[in-house]
Amino acid sequence: MRKILISVFLVILVLTLMGCTMKNGQVLHDRFVCIEERNVDYEYLVYDNDTFIVYYCAWIDARAALCPYYSENGYICRYNVETKSIEEIIH
Repeated sequence: MRKILISVFLVILVLTLMGCTMKNGQVLHDRFVCIEERNVDYEYLVYDNDTFIVYYCAWIDARAALCPYYSENGYICRYNVETKSIEEIIH
């Protein structure tokens, strides 16, 4: 659990320092891939290229905010590259 929290913190720190402005399919620093741009400017769904965990990324006042994307059922989601769909991670 501690490793997960440290990883999430580091991801947030990295995106905060470099920003999160991208287009669909664009890769950011060989790590995050944009899935889709949301209806509001500078808000994206991205996935980690290593873990395939989906994150919500918002760019506000020259700062990026990143948090895990949860399904309607409250589960963290992964991106399935083969089917190009977002799937729940059920324990």
